Order: sequence, then C-alpha cells, then structure tokens
Amino acid sequence: MRSHLTPATELEHIISDILNQNLLTVSQVAEILHVSKMTVYRLINDGELTALRVTKRTLRVREEDLRAHLLKAERSEHD
Repeated sequence: MRSHLTPATELEHIISDILNQNLLTVSQVAEILHVSKMTVYRLINDGELTALRVTKRTLRVREEDLRAHLLKAERSEHD
C-alpha cells in the first residue's frame, strides 16, 4: 500500500492498476480450465482462485491470478 498517498489518490492508483491488467470473465476462465462455470465459482468461493468483484453480480479473474492457481495446482500434482 502506498501509505504516503491520500485515500483518493490511492483509489486512483488501485483503479489504474486494475484497468491495466487482463481481466477474465468466469466463462473465459471455465473455458481455459475446461470446467463448468459452477466449478470456477466453487474455486473462488473456496478461496482457491482469487477474483475481483466488479459489481454486485459480476466477478473478474486477473490473468496473473489464474496463472498462479495453475502453477499451484501443477506443483501439488507433483508432490
């Protein structure tokens, strides 16, 4: 966190960071993982996959969070 910034400026930086990332819909994540949308929602609800709540009913998954999830899953398969 950028503690030296005002709350408004901090929010602007957070928004800018989000807008500069590749955000995926639940449907896109499901297609990439070859699973159902319900499975993606379960992964999110179980804390296995991080998602951003864009609106009350809309979630997005950062591409980097999906990569991290896949790497973690791959490592656990080899353990």
